[in-house]
Amino acid sequence: MNLEEFRLIEKKYRTLKPKIFALFEPDPAVNSSEINKVEAVTGLNLPIGYRNFVLNFGGGSYAFVHVFSLCPSSEFYLPIKVAEARSYGLPDDVIPFFDDYSGGYYCFQKNEERVSYWNQLDGVNHTEYEDLFSFLARYAFEPA
Repeated sequence: MNLEEFRLIEKKYRTLKPKIFALFEPDPAVNSSEINKVEAVTGLNLPIGYRNFVLNFGGGSYAFVHVFSLCPSSEFYLPIKVAEARSYGLPDDVIPFFDDYSGGYYCFQKNEERVSYWNQLDGVNHTEYEDLFSFLARYAFEPA
């Protein structure tokens, strides 16, 4: 799913379910230099879909999900969340973007847009979601 397709879905839900967008204030959108700083600090190359999300929508709390943010003051700041996930055993070639609060992370494998899921028992496995926007279209707007 591309950015424009996601925008249409988001627009629909902003009309149908405006209260889900009022639950929490998202972190602000970032610019390219902030993305470059986080990549330099973490040593990660962030996937294009994730970049597009944080450039256009920010991060942190977003409807029903918490997407790791590039805003340094966020409780969901990606470099801190990466270090936390690594302390639980997340491999170095995996980029977490969402904590399921049950011991696992939704993530990207290095150089992939496809969403994977990692936990300590099963390791990294691909999900049915081809990209971040497909994942968010499913989980951000409807309860899991």
